[in-house]
Amino acid sequence: MERNTIASVDSASPKAQEFLSELWKRSRPLFKDSEMNSFGPDSSYDEINFVCGDQKLIARSWHRIYEENPKFVVTSIGISSLEGKTRQEVLSRDESWYLDFRKGFDQIYDEALTFTNPIGDKKLSP
Repeated sequence: MERNTIASVDSASPKAQEFLSELWKRSRPLFKDSEMNSFGPDSSYDEINFVCGDQKLIARSWHRIYEENPKFVVTSIGISSLEGKTRQEVLSRDESWYLDFRKGFDQIYDEALTFTNPIGDKKLSP
């Protein structure tokens, strides 16, 4: 099992504080709990530890890793083959809480990575 850290944002700078606050407002409502996991046993996964003020969100998911294979889709019940369907078709039948989880996870993942330096250890350079 491997955990991947994609970005680290130093919240000491005003620019980072504003970024984190706005991202929190848009993303946090998509998670039903403050700690959510979506990965299987002995699998690799991405982890988000999002701290905004005194609030914290921890989210772990394997969907971005395993969906690098264009033949797979990750749903709320596991990994499966697309079997001629698109990911959108398969996911459209999944649980709404899981679709919200994926949306929030991807939003935080993508925006944090874009905000941080894409070179080296991906730490923010204010």
